[in-house]
Amino acid sequence: MNARRLLAPALRSATAATLAAGGYIHAQLYIDGYRFIHLIGPLFLLQASASVALAALLLVGTPPLLLRATTRTPPN
Repeated sequence: MNARRLLAPALRSATAATLAAGGYIHAQLYIDGYRFIHLIGPLFLLQASASVALAALLLVGTPPLLLRATTRTPPN
């Protein structure tokens, strides 16, 4: 089996795990007191939800639209 075929899912899973961990940390910081800081608190919550959503998309197998646009090869 090709090493590249095995590497892609492993990297995708690792990226999803780090995104989810970052989202969890930001959600905990929001709960622990950042929610009372004007403008910063809601941004922490937004970052937490965006990280978890992107992690879920990566696990499902759908790369972000920007990734698709940048990796597309032009037709000959």
